[in-house]
Amino acid sequence: MGEEWRFDHRQRFNMAVFMAVLLPFLQNLSLCSSLNSEGLALLRFRERVVRDPFGALSKWDDSGTDIDPCSWFGVECSNGKVVFL
Repeated sequence: MGEEWRFDHRQRFNMAVFMAVLLPFLQNLSLCSSLNSEGLALLRFRERVVRDPFGALSKWDDSGTDIDPCSWFGVECSNGKVVFL
């Protein structure tokens, strides 16, 4: 019975390759899904800004640790919703 649950070297290698491919995808997916609709809308707005001479929008980002758009520079929120830029 113990023989049924043993992994051979090839199965271990296949599992390691599978995890190496899947893990980065899942990490990126979780970051994207963590940003709420308010943050996504602000990032779309930022994409359309032609000129930002003081770099006020440069730290609006979904890839860092600060994914709460209400804490981004120049964003005012009320109850988690953007009310003023």
